[in-house]
Amino acid sequence: MATLAQIEALEKRKAKIAQTISAVKKDLRGEKKKAEDHVKLALGGAVLAFFEHENCPHTIRHVILTKADQGVQKQGLGREKFEDLKARFKKTEEQK
Repeated sequence: MATLAQIEALEKRKAKIAQTISAVKKDLRGEKKKAEDHVKLALGGAVLAFFEHENCPHTIRHVILTKADQGVQKQGLGREKFEDLKARFKKTEEQK
């Protein structure tokens, strides 16, 4: 039969295991987030490289930039960088 001391020891082990599980889950969420961010950055880089390509139709460029415009912050450094990007590709279109 289990004694009170054994039960308390088991409860402590249980709490420690729960704490370890929680920490591992948190680390896994962080790793998943980093992996998702990496994929998004790679896709964004591919899109920007495609924009630079002379065979990129301006309609595709316009649609992608219009959709991205909805997700970019409305003010701040992110908006400034996005507006610079749009202006750069607009100049490219005007030169063609």
